[in-house]
Amino acid sequence: MSDQLTSKAGTITSGEDRFMEWKTTDGSYESTQYADFRVFFEGIFEKNRFMDILENFLLYSKDASDKFKILAGYHQYFAVKKAIASAQRASAVDGDGKGGVFWHTQGSGKSLSMVFYAHLLQEALDSPTIVVMTDRIDLDDQLYSQFSKCAAFLRQTPVQAESKVHLKELLDGRTANGIIFTTMFKF
Repeated sequence: MSDQLTSKAGTITSGEDRFMEWKTTDGSYESTQYADFRVFFEGIFEKNRFMDILENFLLYSKDASDKFKILAGYHQYFAVKKAIASAQRASAVDGDGKGGVFWHTQGSGKSLSMVFYAHLLQEALDSPTIVVMTDRIDLDDQLYSQFSKCAAFLRQTPVQAESKVHLKELLDGRTANGIIFTTMFKF
């Protein structure tokens, strides 16, 4: 939606408070004061990016009673794209194994960024097994819940390891796929 002074993107199920400005055309610069119409239009509607957004950054999150259509914010889109490139470099034959850090602040949509990342990682690294380890039980539950709501988008159902033994059973003999959640406290 735009009045050419303020331009924001959202989905048909988004409340107006969930519509967000798109503040960069290529991920390298943010217009932190405001995003003008040109930045919004060129940033989100560049042909290849728009097709990528429709395919990989637009999902349905479904819980027991409701289904929400969610569009990634510009910061999620560009951060996930950079994280995927970094993971590919790190896991290459001549890579150093260092994928880097994906920094999140409170309220930035870290759970959904991780869902978008896991979705793209399946293709980028040929169906890896993903183990999400957190340092807080409430964060483990939050992330597991969000991933479960997005199981259709991920094309697999996440599993929450109940113990160190259970995690070992989940990983034993696995050659590909799977999203497994655990906490440091189980070790």
